[in-house]
Amino acid sequence: MSTETYPKIVRIAPQSCQAPSSYFERGHLPSTPEGPIASPPGMMQFTDGGGKSNGSVATRLIAQAADHQPLILRTTNFAALPNGTLIEIVRPGGSVGNALKFLVWDGMTSSIVDYFDHDGYRLIPPQLDEKVYRNLNLRLPTEIDWPASSAREIFDQLCDLLHDVVDLPKPSLRLVVAYILATWFIDQLPVAPYLCITGPPGSGKTTLLRWLHCLCRRAVLIAGPPDAAVYSLPALLRPTLLLDEGCFNATSKGQFLECWLRASNVPGIPVPMRGQLVDGYGAKVLCSRRPVADVALASRALHISMVPTTRAFEPVDEEELEQTAAVWQTTLLWLRLLSYVKVEPYGIKLQAGFSPRMQDLQRALMVPFSMDQETAPELVSALSDQEWDAATEKHDSPEGLVVGALFLLCHQEKVSKVFVGQLACVINNSRKLVGEEGDLKPRAVGAILKSLGLKTRKMGNLGRGIVFTDECRVRVHDLLQAYVMQPSNELIAGCSTCKERFQPTIQPQNETARPQERTAQPQALQLQQLMDELRQAMARSEKMAAPLPKATATAPRATVPPWGQKANK
Repeated sequence: MSTETYPKIVRIAPQSCQAPSSYFERGHLPSTPEGPIASPPGMMQFTDGGGKSNGSVATRLIAQAADHQPLILRTTNFAALPNGTLIEIVRPGGSVGNALKFLVWDGMTSSIVDYFDHDGYRLIPPQLDEKVYRNLNLRLPTEIDWPASSAREIFDQLCDLLHDVVDLPKPSLRLVVAYILATWFIDQLPVAPYLCITGPPGSGKTTLLRWLHCLCRRAVLIAGPPDAAVYSLPALLRPTLLLDEGCFNATSKGQFLECWLRASNVPGIPVPMRGQLVDGYGAKVLCSRRPVADVALASRALHISMVPTTRAFEPVDEEELEQTAAVWQTTLLWLRLLSYVKVEPYGIKLQAGFSPRMQDLQRALMVPFSMDQETAPELVSALSDQEWDAATEKHDSPEGLVVGALFLLCHQEKVSKVFVGQLACVINNSRKLVGEEGDLKPRAVGAILKSLGLKTRKMGNLGRGIVFTDECRVRVHDLLQAYVMQPSNELIAGCSTCKERFQPTIQPQNETARPQERTAQPQALQLQQLMDELRQAMARSEKMAAPLPKATATAPRATVPPWGQKANK
């Protein structure tokens, strides 16, 4: 193949700024006199000639340059060169089918080229397989626009735009817009944020998804359970996947989807797929009627609840969507290229008291506003509600119930040890008091105890249990803090370990105040209701109040533990 095949050749990188040959293989850039210019692993993705990712750098000698040096073909969806030049993929209006081109930005001007030569490498855009991507609704900008607006002004304009098309509370609207801007800096983030949208039919979920498809970076809207082609998209294009009506159930497909989502919000963790390791890192929007049941997956996402509204909205016009997308895609690309080398994800001041997962979400949402500190309080206020909901889900999980029950039991004067079956009995009775179905089996409780770092021991012929030693009591108190639980003032007053870790809560006169305002520690939850439920469950289990039977070598093995019949009632 000769160089005359390509109508444009751009060489703007001076010799002193050329990267070493291993630069592309490492996936990041070397240091420059002004400081390091680096991107997270996975910034550059390479494919073979057919557009299929091979999991490694695909190289091929293709031509002889003017100086007779061989050029090595590299496929990438983005590159940041040491001299500050940024290379993005675009789809100009004149492109035919799935043809992609490069937009080269040198900090002042831009140009659209078919490929880019640098330091012995010829960079080319991804080649999309027509059979697989024929109906792919990949959203790409056509060019770049200079709107002369700051990130804050763009944020306000997008809030006004979405307010006119969907009905969302103001805090939720701000989170959605901040998420849109965060998708344009996904390769600068250590953790990819997720957005979960839930609501009944007729609440506007699909309308919001269609507008997100217009505004997010490289958005792809897909409905139904994803297949292998969808799982391979992030490695090739690093898109924002909008998954409508995903399969979140107990089937093998649902379990694999949840596993893939849990692993793909951090770069550099591939998932096996058809004999290959596929990197799924990228921003994702999950839309369904019910919230995600998996607590670990839910903790990685912002949650937006939508309800049917009485507001009158105009029907979504396809032509209007396309016009809006064309304008905003060019504007948001300008914001990305202008701010790319300026953003500092690790320089953002994080909110004290937020959990590590919530701090990751705060960092992601604040990246576009790293130079604008006035926006931080608004986003922190909206994230505080998210933190409260996340903590509630956490302490209602099986692990949270086990921790809460252990905490109450270790404060009982007559209880120095507890069998795993007794612990399961207390938890199940507390669940029945609030009308929840499904019991935790003793084996499941034992596995949870092991995962929490609490080792059980064999106690004669009656089974395994836990002895409340001083070390075990301290561990239980630490777990209570880790699960963001706040004991009652009564327990704090009577326990020296509690006094060291918790502050008594202050009951406000206004009982309708927000939950964060009802405690002296915003990061701790008032679990008085849960504690009362567990106490009632313990009262129903009379065997818990009596001393535990002593197991002797001659004692016959009990076929049914003394607490088993009570748990089954």
